[in-house]
Amino acid sequence: MTDPVLLQTFDGVLRKGDLKKIQILEAAIEVIAKEGIEGTTFESIGQKIGLHKAHVAYHFKDKNQIIQTVIRYITSKAQATTIEHILRARTPEARIFAILEGAFAWAESHPTHVASMTLFYHYCTYNRKYAQLNSQIREDGATRIVGLLGKTSQKNLKVAKAIQAIITGAVIEAGTTSSSPKNRKLLKDSSILAIQSLLANSKNKI
Repeated sequence: MTDPVLLQTFDGVLRKGDLKKIQILEAAIEVIAKEGIEGTTFESIGQKIGLHKAHVAYHFKDKNQIIQTVIRYITSKAQATTIEHILRARTPEARIFAILEGAFAWAESHPTHVASMTLFYHYCTYNRKYAQLNSQIREDGATRIVGLLGKTSQKNLKVAKAIQAIITGAVIEAGTTSSSPKNRKLLKDSSILAIQSLLANSKNKI
C-alpha cells in the first residue's frame, strides 16, 4: 500500500526518485531546525546524508522548492498522526479532542518538525508565497474540523478556526518553552478547557 504521506507531499503522484527526495527532505528539516531557513543550502543538506549538492539540486530546482515541499511533508506527517487518534475516538466530541491529542503526539515525536514550522510561520509574515501556502494548509485543516463538527456552516467554520488557533498556539508554546512533561500537560489541559468553553459558548451540538 502506498504511504498516504508520500501521496500528499507529491500531489498524489509518485515517481522514481521520490524516496530519495524524502531522504533529502528529512535532512533539510534537521538543517532548518538547527541553522534556520537562511542557513539551509544544498550543500548543508547534502552533507547530512552524504550527497553532493549537485545530487540535491537534481531533485529540487531551488531552495524555495525544498522549503515548500518540506512544509507539505511536515503537514502530511502531522495529519497522519492526528488521523490515527481520530480513528480511535468513539464519539464525535472525542474526535474533536483527538485532534489536540494528535497534535501534541506529533510535536513530541517530531521536535525538529515543530521547529521548522515555527520558523516557517515567521517567514510567512513577509514572504507572500509562503503565506499563500500556509493559508491553503490552514483552510484545509479548518475544513476537516468543520466535518467533525457536523454540517457545513459559517458558524461551524468560525468554531473550527478557533479550535485550530488554540491547538496551533499550544503546540508552538510547547515547542518554544520548557519541554518538561509538567509544562506540556499544563498546555494540553489548558487547551482542552479552552475548547470545551468554546463549544459550550457556541452552543454547538456535536
